Amino acid sequence: MHLKACHQRTGKGIAGQVEIARTFLKRLIGLMGRSILMEDQGLYFPGCKSIHTFGMKFAIDVLFMDKNMKITKMISCLKPNRVAFAPFSTRDTLELACGVLQQHALAVGDEIALIQIKHEGCNDGNE
Repeated sequence: MHLKACHQRTGKGIAGQVEIARTFLKRLIGLMGRSILMEDQGLYFPGCKSIHTFGMKFAIDVLFMDKNMKITKMISCLKPNRVAFAPFSTRDTLELACGVLQQHALAVGDEIALIQIKHEGCNDGNE
């Protein structure tokens, strides 16, 4: 199952192919081993308040969000071999391609919507 991440204030999609890291193994591996994260891709960690980029080959943008999916902290282009911690109110984390935060003018307090994609390649036309 994949999700689509949308910026609630603007209604625009910020990532159309977001994977969910639910299992221990998926959470442990995350984006390690990949050579790139495409602009339209992301990795969502429900119940995750800190991340690391050890073993990664590229920088990522990071969104930490509270239980209402409001952004509590943003990190732009977090380099490999780093650790990032979120504020206490954070519940979930979304990793995106480096540059997405700036491109979509996201800000702390903005709300993100995660919409389930029913079929691979399906376009709902709401962008």
